[in-house]
Order: sequence, then C-alpha cells, then structure tokens
Amino acid sequence: VWASVRQLRDATGAPSGVIAVNRDLSARKDVEAALRHEVGFTDQALNAQMDTFFLFDPAIGKALRWNRAFCDQSGYTDEEIAALPAPASYYSEADLERAAAFIEDVLATGGGTIELDLIRKDGRLIPTEYRVSLIRDKTSESIFLISIGRDITKRKQAEASLVESEKRFRYAMQATSDGLYDWNIQTNEIYFS
Repeated sequence: VWASVRQLRDATGAPSGVIAVNRDLSARKDVEAALRHEVGFTDQALNAQMDTFFLFDPAIGKALRWNRAFCDQSGYTDEEIAALPAPASYYSEADLERAAAFIEDVLATGGGTIELDLIRKDGRLIPTEYRVSLIRDKTSESIFLISIGRDITKRKQAEASLVESEKRFRYAMQATSDGLYDWNIQTNEIYFS
C-alpha cells in the first residue's frame, strides 16, 4: 500500500485530525515482479549462449548489454566493458574502417554479417564472424545494434590448412613427369592433368 498522510490543524494551529490517502499497489508490484522475472530469464538465456552477445548504441559509442561469453572472449570484466568505448576498444583501425562501411549497410538494410578480429584485453586476436542486426527504439528515434559473434579460429585454421594442402598438391603435380588422372567412380568421369 502507498499512503500519503497529512495533519489537519484548526484555526488556532492546533492539530485537529489527519487525512490519509491509501492506494493499493498490488497490481504495480505484480508487474514489477513479472518484469524482474523477465529480465532474469533474459539474462539467463543470453549467458547460456556460447556465442557473444553485444548490444550497443552507435550514437554514444557505448555498450548497453552483453553476455558472459563476451567477457570470456574479450578478457574484459563487466565494469571494464561498461566503461570502454564501443566498438573502438575491440578492433584494429583497419577493421574499424571496414566496420564503419558495414554499419552503413546495416543501417540501410537492417542486418548483415562481417568477419573482424576481436582484440582481447591481453592483445591476442580472435577471428570472429558477427551477425549484426538493427533495432529501433519504439519510443524514440534511437537505433541500436545487436551483434552476435562466433569464434571462427578453427574454421580459419582449417581453411589455411586446405590452402597449404592444395599448394603442395599443385607443386607435386607440376614436379612429376608422369601422367596423372582423377577418376570419379560415381559418375565414371576421368580428369587428366
């Protein structure tokens, strides 16, 4: 209950009574409890993700929300992330230039995917693929960007390994004087080289 109490005085200034107004706050308290539950549920859902979640306001260059995976991936604490300019604190100048052009596209189209190297607090680079979406605040003209990031270190290593393997194969092919062919058993096609 919310209560407002006011003392009444008579013509001489002596206390003569009290006026009290009470308001039942049960419905408001129920809404507040539901909101707290929803915020807790959302935090749990975001923190259960292996991918990073990062919401920031490009107008002020500040992070608004992030998940535990972003702290783990970047090496920064919640307090440090809250204080750091975003995204400038996490990427090289070259990546920031590419990201600026990419963000212009996102503002026009509503979303997109980009690869950037996240610079950890300890200086290590984490190749990361980001899916970025635009969100507009319904009550104002404000826009926010949500970025979901996935560490693609293993994929990059596999790609580099494949390129190296293909290079070695080409060198071997060029070095041999024997004829080689590739036979696809399923289609019975033969490729000579």
